Amino acid sequence: MLAVVSCLAASPAAAQSEGAIAPPPPAERAEPPEYAALIDGALTEFQAGRWTEARALFERAHASFPNARTQRGIGMASFEMGDYGAAIAALEAALASEVRPLTEEQRTQVGALLERARALVGRFVVPPAASDVRLSVDGVVTRPDGAWPAAQGHVLLSVGTHEIVLRDGDGRTARTRIVVHGGEVDAPIDVTPPQGNEAEREHESQASEPTPWIVAGVGAALVIVGGVLYGVGASDIAHVNSSPSGTEWSSVSGVYDRAPILTGTGIASLIAGGAAAIVGLGWGLGVAMSSSSGPSAHVRLLPTGLALEGTF
Repeated sequence: MLAVVSCLAASPAAAQSEGAIAPPPPAERAEPPEYAALIDGALTEFQAGRWTEARALFERAHASFPNARTQRGIGMASFEMGDYGAAIAALEAALASEVRPLTEEQRTQVGALLERARALVGRFVVPPAASDVRLSVDGVVTRPDGAWPAAQGHVLLSVGTHEIVLRDGDGRTARTRIVVHGGEVDAPIDVTPPQGNEAEREHESQASEPTPWIVAGVGAALVIVGGVLYGVGASDIAHVNSSPSGTEWSSVSGVYDRAPILTGTGIASLIAGGAAAIVGLGWGLGVAMSSSSGPSAHVRLLPTGLALEGTF
C-alpha cells in the first residue's frame, strides 16, 4: 500500500518536472483559408507545364502565408521559366526559412537546383553613376544590388545576349551588349554612365527647345499665304484694268471689290510672316550658338524694326 501511494504521489511531480524541462513548441501561425486552394492550383499549373501561372499562384500563397515551401515553389517555377536570377533568390530564401522548413530530401533537391541555376547566370559589376541614372536590361528597368548608383552595384544576368542601357534624367543614354556564358563572377560591365554638369544640361535643354523653330515655321507659312493673296489681288486688278471697252461693270465689279482686300491682306501677311520668320530664325540660331562656346547671336526689337546681332 505504501509503495502504491508513493508512486501515485510522485507521478505529478515527475510530470511537472518533465514539463519544466521540455515545454511544448510554440504554435505555428494558422494557414489562411485561401492558402490550401492556392497551393493546389499552383501544383496543378506546375504539373501542366504552365510555369508563369504556377509562379503567380505560389507568390499569392506566399503573400498570404510566407514559408519555405512557397519559396521553393516560386524558385522551381522561376527556374523552368528561365528567370534564373529570381530562381536563385527564391531557392536561397527557401533554404534559410524556418517557417514550414524543408525536409532533408527537399533541401537536397533545392540545393542541386540552386547549383544548376548559378551555373546559368553571370554576376556583373555596374559602375557608380549620378543619382538620376537608371539601368535597364533588355528594356526592363532593373535595380542593381548594393548602394548603386552612389557606389558600384551588381546584377545577375542569364546566359545569352543582353542589352544594357544607362539613362539619366535628361534622356541621355549609354549602352552596351553583353554575352553571358554562365558562371561569371563580378565581371565588369564595359559602359560609362552618362555624365555632365548642370550648365551643360541647361544648354542641351535650351538647344532642343522647339519654340523658335515653330515661330519661324509659322512666319514662313504666313509669307507664303501673303504672297498668294497679294498675287491673286494684283491679278484681279490687272484683269479689271485690261477689260475691253464696253465690258459691263456688273461682270467685273466683284473682282474690283475684292482686289484691295486680297492685296491688303497679302501685304499684312507678308509683313507679319517675315517678322515672325526673322525672329524665330534668330531666336533658334541664338539658342543653338549659346549652347556652345562658339559664335552667338540674338535678336533685339527696336522702335523702327528688328536688329539681329551676334559674335562670330
